[in-house]
Amino acid sequence: MRQSRVIDGTDEGGITSTVSWKGGGDYEMVHVSPRFGSQTPRHRAPALKKKLGLSQAADVRDAV
Repeated sequence: MRQSRVIDGTDEGGITSTVSWKGGGDYEMVHVSPRFGSQTPRHRAPALKKKLGLSQAADVRDAV
């Protein structure tokens, strides 16, 4: 998975070299109920943050 290569510093594609990325960061893949996809993007991120116990400042990208 490309995200893993970006985090461990072995990715050479995308903007990695342009921004002099040296690795680091984290991500977590989660599986959610199909009902979750029926929520509007405005409501999905807060619901996901609550379920995962994240602060409201956490960056949750809307990928559903």
